[in-house]
Amino acid sequence: MFRNLRADEVEVKFARGNENGFSLLIYKNARVDMAMLDEAVGPMKWKREQTTPNHCKVSVYSDELKEWVSKEDYGDGKDDKSKASDSFKRACFNWGIGVELYTAPFIWVNDKSKKYLKTKVVKGETKYSTFEKFEVVNLETDENKNIIALTIVDSKGNVVFEKKMSGSITTVAKNQSKISNYKEKIDTNKTNLINYIKEKCSKEPQKSWLQKRIIILGFNKIEEVDADDLRKIKNIIDKTLKVSNVEVS
Repeated sequence: MFRNLRADEVEVKFARGNENGFSLLIYKNARVDMAMLDEAVGPMKWKREQTTPNHCKVSVYSDELKEWVSKEDYGDGKDDKSKASDSFKRACFNWGIGVELYTAPFIWVNDKSKKYLKTKVVKGETKYSTFEKFEVVNLETDENKNIIALTIVDSKGNVVFEKKMSGSITTVAKNQSKISNYKEKIDTNKTNLINYIKEKCSKEPQKSWLQKRIIILGFNKIEEVDADDLRKIKNIIDKTLKVSNVEVS
């Protein structure tokens, strides 16, 4: 009933780390589940019932049976909102949406050089985290909803994880093509951001404010700043409406 997930429908999050590197998890969010239900059965032929914050029932109307067919599950979370979201996603798993994620390989990224890892000592214990954003650029699955190829890149398009399991759908050449297209897209977006920021901060005191922001981020030139930080700078500019209202700090 439900097709397999596409790469752009799968998100990546940091799981845990140590002095040698870190692991990542891939997952789907509730918006993907809702879109898949709308696509497969139509927006008027499915419904969600949140019986309790951590219990959700997802029902699909069967034209053949002329009745609603339901599948349900429980969820976890720190608050009622996260419990409701998790229970909805798990109920959708019961319908088969995204079950291929259960076949994902263990995703480990070596990072002894601490290119991505950030550390913080809390009560004598070292905690690991990262501010880096990772993205799935290649996801191949077979007819049995098994993941047979997976490629993950960082915010600059560098491959941090790539694995091909059993199957013959994916080729290295195809992966490289997708990665190249992704890098080209990133480069284009970054160039547009730089041009926009330079235009808005071409005069004083905005120019000095921008240079201070770049130095605070640990760079000497705006061209060295990554796309995520450029977007943050742009957001500051946009929120102030007039750059001249931004306080230099």
